[in-house]
Amino acid sequence: MKELENFINRADIDKTIHNKIINNNDFNKLSQKIRSDDYREIINQIYWMSMLVYRVSFTSYIDNLNINNKTVINKNNILVYHPFSSISSEMCRIVNDKYIYTSFLSVLSRQIIEQICVVKEIESEKIELDKIVEAMIESHNKHVGAQTLNIDGLNFNNEGLLKVFNTNRKYGNLAKKYSYHFLYNLFSGDIHHLSTIDKNIPKAVSNNAEYNNAYLLTVLSLLKDALLFVNSFCNKLSAKDIKRINEMKFIVIKD
Repeated sequence: MKELENFINRADIDKTIHNKIINNNDFNKLSQKIRSDDYREIINQIYWMSMLVYRVSFTSYIDNLNINNKTVINKNNILVYHPFSSISSEMCRIVNDKYIYTSFLSVLSRQIIEQICVVKEIESEKIELDKIVEAMIESHNKHVGAQTLNIDGLNFNNEGLLKVFNTNRKYGNLAKKYSYHFLYNLFSGDIHHLSTIDKNIPKAVSNNAEYNNAYLLTVLSLLKDALLFVNSFCNKLSAKDIKRINEMKFIVIKD
């Protein structure tokens, strides 16, 4: 097999072969991916809204990175600006492809919900920066398989950043508290859609246009929430900018 030989020889990616096979229209009908050109207008909007989130969050990150010529750990940087710049840049890359595997969009969309909700909860309970950093250190140790430091004051019954809370918390419960419960379940289900029957039935012609349009409009509307959430910390957008954004077509995504 040529692929095996290329793997063994560490060959460069052959774009001709890639486009012939991976970007093959007929083959992609079997995988139920979204063909970007079929939804070009809303895909373009998702791209530019993602780019706007990236611009606002990344420039704010840079603004807060140095104080008096010293690099500092900034609460807004680690909770808001850096996470949202990472998520939005990946969103741009995904929707710029010819075919979109919606599970990847759903992973990023669920991360947006989780980040919005956990930051709101941290702000509500006035969690200090030191505790946030300690939870991140312990989460990293678990991620790489290192021994825990057993830092006092953290709740090890919770996952990740949720260790900062004294009582048990789950992202799904926070999504429900902050009115993203339906959306959180929608994206969670799509992430695991290989186990759903609809995604495993090959179709000569896709009949999912109505669903795909609704799904993409949901992603776009969530990105608007993300943009306004990030902007609430930095005020990069003017009142006129926000007014123009709100005049565009979005759907109600809150429970």
